[in-house]
Amino acid sequence: MVTQAQRAERAPLPIGGVFDWGVGLALGFSSDMMGKEEVANFAVLSGIVTDSLTGEAVFSTITFPGVAIANVTSDEVTGFYTHNIPSGEVPVTVVAAGYRDASAVVVLGRNQSISLDFALVPNLGTISGSVKDGEGRPIQNATVTIGSTNPVTVTTSSVGIYSAQVEAGTWPVAVQAEGYISDNQTTTIIANETMSVSFTLRSALRAGEVMSFDNIYFASGSSNLKPESFPILDSVAILLRDNPSARMQIAGHTDSDGGESANQTLSQNRAQSVYQYLVSKGIAGNRLTTIGHGETNPVVPNNSAANKARNRRIEFTVLSI
Repeated sequence: MVTQAQRAERAPLPIGGVFDWGVGLALGFSSDMMGKEEVANFAVLSGIVTDSLTGEAVFSTITFPGVAIANVTSDEVTGFYTHNIPSGEVPVTVVAAGYRDASAVVVLGRNQSISLDFALVPNLGTISGSVKDGEGRPIQNATVTIGSTNPVTVTTSSVGIYSAQVEAGTWPVAVQAEGYISDNQTTTIIANETMSVSFTLRSALRAGEVMSFDNIYFASGSSNLKPESFPILDSVAILLRDNPSARMQIAGHTDSDGGESANQTLSQNRAQSVYQYLVSKGIAGNRLTTIGHGETNPVVPNNSAANKARNRRIEFTVLSI
């Protein structure tokens, strides 16, 4: 209850009376009006993100550093992106795996639409090296393939050198060359740096291939190998180790001096000596067979000492690989 004294303390109304009074305030709010105002403060930014070298679309993330704007991604098929962002000056940075970041600053007015394309530069590094055979000789036209999903392929020059620019990352590097066993390595390519990767390829055997040596020496009339024959036989052992599934026939041949029967036996025994030597070097015996031809298959007439030396030979025939 308000007393009279309290009433008297209150300011009189213009009509001279003193009454209890209050103020009522009613606010009206239209969400439609607010939405239109918010839209008016935004602009549309759109564009396409591509690879600067190939022109192909790049899946990327468009960011707005230092500004409270959500990221947006470009379409992986078309490279297109679009986003409503506040009007004003806005920094834009595009990030994509395997590419250098790209940045720009756009100034957008209210309700303005701006197109901003980005051609991203791949994070490329350089890989180079040489391809040689077991004797250190360059192998030309060898095929070098870097990567697996989207590989880069180059060939070696006349001096066995190759070079390629590839995306930074860890990639398999494979080499193939006719007549050689393929080889591969894994290497890490760093953007803007050069990595050297070289290969030494081992000779590949071919089924039906015949290797003839008239410089595998035995004691006269004997099947005992001379030490000067060891380096050649060691190289054959290496070749067999490099071609682990290959099988060979070892054939012995003699000149026409002596009896035919004796020469047949001698050629067989000499082939068997070579067999034993290769087995001693770790070659499985079931990969090797022997045969003796005696004097029956001369490569030249036995009419001189030089020709007879040529006919005294060991031949290796690749039976299978």
